[in-house]
Amino acid sequence: MSIGIQPFLHVRTARQPAYHPDGSRISFITDYTGLPQVWELNVNGGWPSQSSFTEERIMFVSYIAGTSKRIIGMDVGVNEKQQLFLLNGDGELQPLTDSLDHIHQYGGSSPDGTWIAWASNRRHAAYFDIYVQNLETLEIKQVFLGDGMYHVMKWSPDGQSLLIEKVNSNLDNDLGLLDVNTGELSWLTLHEEEAKFEDPQFSTDGSELYVLTNKGREFTGLAALHIAAKELKWIDQREWDLEDLKISPDNKLLAYSVNVSGMSKGIIYDIEKHSFSRWETPDGVITDMTFSPDNKKLAYVFNGAAQPSDIWELDLKTYQSSRVTYVSRLPVVEEQLIEPVLITFKSFDNLEVPAFYYRPKMLTASCQLWYLSMEVRNLKFARFIILSYNIS
Repeated sequence: MSIGIQPFLHVRTARQPAYHPDGSRISFITDYTGLPQVWELNVNGGWPSQSSFTEERIMFVSYIAGTSKRIIGMDVGVNEKQQLFLLNGDGELQPLTDSLDHIHQYGGSSPDGTWIAWASNRRHAAYFDIYVQNLETLEIKQVFLGDGMYHVMKWSPDGQSLLIEKVNSNLDNDLGLLDVNTGELSWLTLHEEEAKFEDPQFSTDGSELYVLTNKGREFTGLAALHIAAKELKWIDQREWDLEDLKISPDNKLLAYSVNVSGMSKGIIYDIEKHSFSRWETPDGVITDMTFSPDNKKLAYVFNGAAQPSDIWELDLKTYQSSRVTYVSRLPVVEEQLIEPVLITFKSFDNLEVPAFYYRPKMLTASCQLWYLSMEVRNLKFARFIILSYNIS
């Protein structure tokens, strides 16, 4: 039965799960109403409830450390000039940045929940400086000025420094520690050849950073960076790229995914035991991982060919995962979705190129192979063979 393309254009998604500090609820962003808004789900079950009611899209949501208050980002007319707001429990918004001509990139809250950090191009359209803001007085302090692209990655465990990033190119960056009181900056990853340092996570005492990097190698691996010595020690150097590194609140577990020919394999690394564990998922992509405050669960977004983007939760004792949101569910569409087959073929330079082969459920002998540059999911229900390349 042909259902046309319209239902495929209305599949909703969920993303960016964030646990309430007491672990009882998960906030997330979904376009269930047509506009990305903050929703909240009780971890014990039930249907989620809407938390924000804005006329513009919500770009991110994050809890302030140790509180039930949330920071959200919102622009106007999809202009990418994100402003920051405090979202209260009753849905009321309190503006924090209120500089509509500029971009504000959130960098997290201090460990005691009294300050937030962000980067902005207020001084110059092409340069991003670093600011901190007091959540009681709303006072804003510029703590770093630089002619370049600088972002705040996170606060140090003692709340005295910011881990910042300098973007050198889309394939190259550096990490540094900025003292918020003195403005002193110490670069940790200065290097010569092109390299990325992504998703840094502090160890318990702040002496090390766990980081995903491709320094000196083709693939992105997991390493521990000793801050004082500025030396890398490799933990996971497999021949696939690693992605989306997160650390548990007790600093004992690392979660990340392995990109195997475009499909994610979830990994949990026990820092004390030096052991690796995996959990099973359907074929698809894992993103937006976050640990629960009690270190017992891991929430993440799963997006597969036959299962559009929704939030799942992994039990870290049993390693069993379950779907916790169903905002993407549309039965008339689900019946038509097709799981692809991973194939490979040789390129002109004799390299193996992975691709996803979608074979329609109903296929005639007269089917032709076309190159189509559009959303694959919209075509899989029709009588077309789709070959989706996985090239980065």
